[in-house]
Amino acid sequence: MRIWFKGNRKIYLTLIIVAASATILWSIDMLSDKPPHESIENSRHLISKARREQAEKYASRELIEAEKSWGKAIDEWKKQNEKAMAFRDFSKVNKLSHDAAQKAKSAIDKAKKTRKSLAEELSESLKQLKIDADLVDNLSQKLPVNHKIREKLTPEKLQLSEAQELFNRQEYLHSQKIIVSIKPKIEHLKKQTIEIVKEYFSYFNTWKSQQEEMIKHSKENQCVALVVDKFSRICLVYKSGKLIHEFEAELGANWIGFKRYKGDMATPEGLYHITKRKTGKSTKYHKALLINYPNDDDKKRFVEAKAKKQIPARADIGGLIEIHGHGGRGADWTEGCVALENKDMDKLFSLCPEGTRLAIVGSLKPFSEVTGLE
Repeated sequence: MRIWFKGNRKIYLTLIIVAASATILWSIDMLSDKPPHESIENSRHLISKARREQAEKYASRELIEAEKSWGKAIDEWKKQNEKAMAFRDFSKVNKLSHDAAQKAKSAIDKAKKTRKSLAEELSESLKQLKIDADLVDNLSQKLPVNHKIREKLTPEKLQLSEAQELFNRQEYLHSQKIIVSIKPKIEHLKKQTIEIVKEYFSYFNTWKSQQEEMIKHSKENQCVALVVDKFSRICLVYKSGKLIHEFEAELGANWIGFKRYKGDMATPEGLYHITKRKTGKSTKYHKALLINYPNDDDKKRFVEAKAKKQIPARADIGGLIEIHGHGGRGADWTEGCVALENKDMDKLFSLCPEGTRLAIVGSLKPFSEVTGLE
């Protein structure tokens, strides 16, 4: 027995040493600071989430601070790992990673709020710019003045479409950059267009009075009277005070305002009457109703414009303004006449004897209805 014990004493001693070492190592592990895997991973995850929320665009300061804290935490972790296990202290690592996590959360919240707020703001801006651009486009198509407005509007509308596409792809900052660039230009073109229309519509009360005069004349005399609405491109036919026909009309290529002289391509405005009916070889426009342009008001304006040098010195007042056929081209093309489709001209011609009165007016719709503005 003694011999066996002596032979195995070395084994017992070895086992005791191993057990003691294990106990010491276990004690060190239990008592030493735990590696900060969880806090480091949590802060890293939050920083990644902040980037997915585009914090580098919408909360860059918060994201940079979070990444700085996280980087310091990693450096501190490496520094502690270089020490013996019993002397490692990860409290600073945990503090830095916690700080990084809080800053990442702040970046996430700010990015979400900023992006949402910006999206709402851009949505409203895009909506209003489209309304403004469409208004300018529609009015400038109807108004034969300042064609440069439409030329200037075209590139801005293309830019507006690009901004909308970027917005749809949630590239809000790129969309915003374009909007900031085009907004003052579209607003300026809108202002120019509205000023032109507003000045023209200062005669609206006169136009309505002239329409009422034609209706009254038609009713009192049980006859036909005509009203040409230039803005709406229509010729209204009243009989005994009631509207019986409404024909689409085409005008002079520069129809807005009064006709001032021969060759200005403007359709006159005012009160007129038919002086001659033309058919066959007497007209090249199917059928025609000649009106008494220039009337006394036209002649007075012509003399005043010449005196003020508003028209060429050698300008002639012109004449031969008619309501005639060969219309239906879908554009204003005459030299000042009112053109109807031949089938409509046939109906009108049959209703209008010489002496039939007519008013040619700018618009029967008010400025607010035409523009949607007060």
